[in-house]
Amino acid sequence: MVSMLATVAFACGAAQDTTEGPRADIHAPDHLYPLGLDYVWSYQVDNGIEQVLGVARVIAVIGPRIEISALGGEPFVYERRDGGIYRPASSTWLLKAPIAVGAEWEAPSGRTARVTSVSARIEVPAGEFEDCVRIEEDGGDDQKTVKTVYCPGVGPVYVETSMQLTLTEQPPRIIGRLMGCNLRDRNEGTVCMDITGP
Repeated sequence: MVSMLATVAFACGAAQDTTEGPRADIHAPDHLYPLGLDYVWSYQVDNGIEQVLGVARVIAVIGPRIEISALGGEPFVYERRDGGIYRPASSTWLLKAPIAVGAEWEAPSGRTARVTSVSARIEVPAGEFEDCVRIEEDGGDDQKTVKTVYCPGVGPVYVETSMQLTLTEQPPRIIGRLMGCNLRDRNEGTVCMDITGP
């Protein structure tokens, strides 16, 4: 996820979910990570040495296939499937329904993704969010741990990646915190707003 970052400035207000229906729907994978064409998320990225501003942008939506650009590199590819949001490159799930505390699924590099909360409250530069889902990935061959907080109607607001190295006591860590987003054409209420203009 950290490689999904580049440079753009947006501002975001606190989450305001105006959807109707069962409360459980706010934790449906498509609602936890809305992926529409030209949706943009900007992040404050801290690698322990410096902070930089980065961006993730949906550049293509072709049927169930979604492409997200990051730093001008190869795009991340996801697919919307009946079970959630799938990563075809690694044949693993990014978000798999049903989202409930204790739910697990296979993640890249042999890691296991585990839902540790469905009621997390978090404050990031974009604002304060609640009813968020915290997912932790660990146990893989790459010694990497990934903690992600997805908030309803917004997407990932916090991403922490760390790697255990045998030569250091403190594992290197990179943290991305949502600064803002532009989720245009959403019919479910305003969550993030672009303050740079229409």
